[in-house]
Amino acid sequence: EMAGLLSEGFQRLEDLQNLEHRAREAEALAAAITVVAQTPVLEEVFQAVVHEAARLTSSERAALFLYDEEAGVLVPRAQVGHDWETYRQIRLQPGEDLSGQVFTTGIPQLYGQSQTPFSRKLRPENKALLERAVQSREQASGGAVPLRLGERVIGTLAMRSETRAFTQRDLELLARLGEQAALAIERAHHLQALEREIAERRQAETALRLAQFTIDNTSEAVFWFGPDGRFFYVNEAACRSLGYTREELTSLRIIDIDPDFPKEPWEKIWQRI
Repeated sequence: EMAGLLSEGFQRLEDLQNLEHRAREAEALAAAITVVAQTPVLEEVFQAVVHEAARLTSSERAALFLYDEEAGVLVPRAQVGHDWETYRQIRLQPGEDLSGQVFTTGIPQLYGQSQTPFSRKLRPENKALLERAVQSREQASGGAVPLRLGERVIGTLAMRSETRAFTQRDLELLARLGEQAALAIERAHHLQALEREIAERRQAETALRLAQFTIDNTSEAVFWFGPDGRFFYVNEAACRSLGYTREELTSLRIIDIDPDFPKEPWEKIWQRI
């Protein structure tokens, strides 16, 4: 009877410990998602994602790849634990290496300590870059998850550790972070595009104001008229040349100020112009 009670007690203690562990994981995941969600600048989002992913899974290395549709390759956009100047040169084709496989299938994957990153399918140039960037031959454990927007996979988030074995639970946490990371990246993309559009619009408005100032103040008379022959813009030189104010001149038509204007119907003249 005592053995049964002890067994039940240990089981409940283990359940409680598991519950506490899950609670800590949930808190860590929520904190990571908060950091990523509150980062507005695109490049800073990339870096926040890999830092929080490494912290969440206690990993020494992390990398975020985004798919370049024009080039047809996965491009590294942020990393932790690599030589960045070397690592940023890597270009993974869909299906190449773990990140390429996850991008192609859309399914999170683990790899164990018995399988090093260099043993998977890699083109020679990428293998050489990865070996230089990682600068380690230690056996590692890790995993990768897709960054997904709806049904579309836009990239991958990959982790690697040389001190601990990755578990399916690590992959689940990483996948949850990846979901929020994809949304943060998309939001930052939209903000960046909006800022660029605003900047371009301001630049166009400045150019337009400059052009308007130039036309207004040139010494040559400028008359703009429409299909009805009525002036809708005249500059200062045009007003001086005829002795009208701008308001008076824009209420008139060409035939009102030119006594030698052809007598044929205006519609024919406009069509010829």
